Amino acid sequence: MLRNIWKGIRNIFKWLPIIWHDRDWDHYFLYEVLRFKLSEMEKHLRLYGHHEDAEKDADVIRICIGALERLIEDDYCKELLTVHHEKWGEIGVGDGGRLVYPNVKTEEDKELCSDELRHCFNEEEKAILADLDLVFGTMKENIRSWWD
Repeated sequence: MLRNIWKGIRNIFKWLPIIWHDRDWDHYFLYEVLRFKLSEMEKHLRLYGHHEDAEKDADVIRICIGALERLIEDDYCKELLTVHHEKWGEIGVGDGGRLVYPNVKTEEDKELCSDELRHCFNEEEKAILADLDLVFGTMKENIRSWWD
């Protein structure tokens, strides 16, 4: 009984920074909570795992954590956007609040710039969905065996 009380108190302090920064309006905060929980489970399995596949399970959890970190960072399109901005210039605001690129001179440029930007966002969406599938698909397949 005393050990459970001590563990509960320890958990309060361990989780306090996560809870303190948690907000209810964005998926980012859910990713943070999930990443922290999986991180704690990974540590536990590596330190105290008694079942045969504890190390393998910890490795699988680590893969999920990596995908969650990419989702939290939300920087999937950085390299493609850097190339886009080098080619077309940094986006600005023109007359009437229109978004403009300084190196777009013709209608053909405008169309090409838009197509390339759309490509960036499509690639970003594919990568996000792949990481979401990785996290939640892996959890669906394995979560009931992640215990010790």
